[in-house]
Amino acid sequence: MELKCFTKWYRTPAQLANMIPGMSSNCWHCNQEKGWYSHMWWECASVQKFWREILDRIKDKMVVSIPIDINLMTLGVLRLESIERKYQEILKAMILAGKAVIVLGWKDKNKWTMENWNNYLFEFIQSDIVALLTEENTWEEKKRRIEEKWSS
Repeated sequence: MELKCFTKWYRTPAQLANMIPGMSSNCWHCNQEKGWYSHMWWECASVQKFWREILDRIKDKMVVSIPIDINLMTLGVLRLESIERKYQEILKAMILAGKAVIVLGWKDKNKWTMENWNNYLFEFIQSDIVALLTEENTWEEKKRRIEEKWSS
C-alpha cells in the first residue's frame, strides 16, 4: 500500500488543483491547509484524531502504549526493541488496517470508523492465516506457525 501512495496512485488536492483549473488545493478533510501528501497522511488534524483513536484501541486491547510517530503511521517503521515479540505482528496489522481505512476515506473522512478498521484488521489476519495454511508444510508445522504469529 505504501508503494501505491508514495508513487502517487492517490492524487492529492494540491496535485489536482495544478491539473484542473478552478479546483481548490485545500485538504478534503479539514479544508484549511494545502492538501499535500504529508498533510493528507499525517499533519491534518482529522487524520491525527483517527490515528489517536487507533492507538487508544491498541492500548486498550493489547496493554501496549506506543507514541504517535509519523514513521510508524505512514511508513510502518516499528521500533521493534520497545515492543514484545508476541505483539509485533498484530501491531503491524493494526497499523496497516489504519492506513487502509485512510485510503478508503481518501475523499470522505466519514469512512474513518473503528468498524471499518476492525473489518480491515480481520481481513488482513484472515488472509495471512489462509496463506500460512496453503504452504507446503505438515499440519503440525502450519498450526505452530499460525499460533506463533497470531496467538498471544
